[in-house]
Amino acid sequence: MDQIKGAAVSVQQSVADVGEIVLRERPTMEHVLLVLFLAAATYMYLGASEFAAAAAVFPRVTAGVTIVLSILLLFRNYLPGPIRSFVAEPMQLGSKEAIMGEDEDDDGDDEPAEESTQQAGAYTYDIDDPRGPAVTGFLCVLYMVLTFTIGMLYATPIFVALYAYWAKMEKFRAISLTILSFVIAYAFYSLITSDIAIGFYTEWRLPVP
Repeated sequence: MDQIKGAAVSVQQSVADVGEIVLRERPTMEHVLLVLFLAAATYMYLGASEFAAAAAVFPRVTAGVTIVLSILLLFRNYLPGPIRSFVAEPMQLGSKEAIMGEDEDDDGDDEPAEESTQQAGAYTYDIDDPRGPAVTGFLCVLYMVLTFTIGMLYATPIFVALYAYWAKMEKFRAISLTILSFVIAYAFYSLITSDIAIGFYTEWRLPVP
């Protein structure tokens, strides 16, 4: 058992060393999550070739954006300074920094910033804490399964609702984001193709309002 543990630690250390050379920073759970996003988006982009041309647009656009953003974040240390700051700068949606700017927040005490973070309701975790990437990765896989089962029209709001619940967003914001995600998907359904209301593999079609 000790030998197995020692071998696992050695392999992990070797992978981390290679990752540090490639990424120009020590790999963390954030990088694991980004690789998972990249793999899932690549699979979705390639898998969309099985759909009709109109039906393939939405998953390919979504997957393409995810691929580009994942690559930018993974290799952010290769980007020029201003672009790297824009891509990699952490920003809490709904926080005072996102609304008023970071400089104004520096003049106050720490309590308003903490309150705004709590109001935003997003789950925060240590960079090496596996819970955040694990849950987010699970929800992404679930989203893909639901897309292939019941269609992207209903899979999208379900994914947003589950993520909002896990992230402990305040009720009004969570409901608003869920409704907005369905409205966007429904607009795509109405204006471009109705195929996103059908399970891609099961061909199930749920009632559409």
